[in-house]
Amino acid sequence: MNMMRALPFIAAGLLLMGVPAAAQTTDRDWTGHLGLGYSFGQGTYQDAVEDDWLLTGGAVYKPKTWPVGLFFDLTYSNHDIEQDVLNALAVDDGDIDNFSIAGGAQFAAPTKGKVGFYFKAGISEHFLDVDLTEPGIVTGVVCDPWWWWCVPAAGVGDVVVESESTWRFGYNTGIGINFGLANRTQFYLEARYNWINLEKTVAYVPVIIGWRW
Repeated sequence: MNMMRALPFIAAGLLLMGVPAAAQTTDRDWTGHLGLGYSFGQGTYQDAVEDDWLLTGGAVYKPKTWPVGLFFDLTYSNHDIEQDVLNALAVDDGDIDNFSIAGGAQFAAPTKGKVGFYFKAGISEHFLDVDLTEPGIVTGVVCDPWWWWCVPAAGVGDVVVESESTWRFGYNTGIGINFGLANRTQFYLEARYNWINLEKTVAYVPVIIGWRW
């Protein structure tokens, strides 16, 4: 990893080391969260895809009497395939969509204050969808995958020449920091390592900025 790619992790690490012992405090068993991040490919996966954005949301269940809470996340990320890989495949464009559901344990230091850090680790299930496209003439009926409506269409556009999808198991581990806000809400910064079980190693680390309530 070069210096520019490492800067978000260095900044997060320095921030964590500089924070006095303080904690994530709440009098509720359930807290929700929503975050937006930037995902950095790792290892051989880094050579095949570009860094790109990520959206995540979920909840943490942590009764006061429990030493460790449980987290549940739904996450979507997208990575464009590197041009060198596309050239080798003789296609114009391509990307990888990654929908995942994750769950596991989350531990926050039991101290007081508006700022605190936490650790988390768990397992995940990923739906990976790879599309390779070429410019071409689009005819027939086009269906929008997000809004579920279809219209007749004809014209120049991207034509999918190859598509493959699969479900795969993975695991993740991460570290984060919370900042207390008004109305018992929190701002958080998190970095999490994700690994997916494929023939070749697929690993990525998103740095996420989000809000808890």
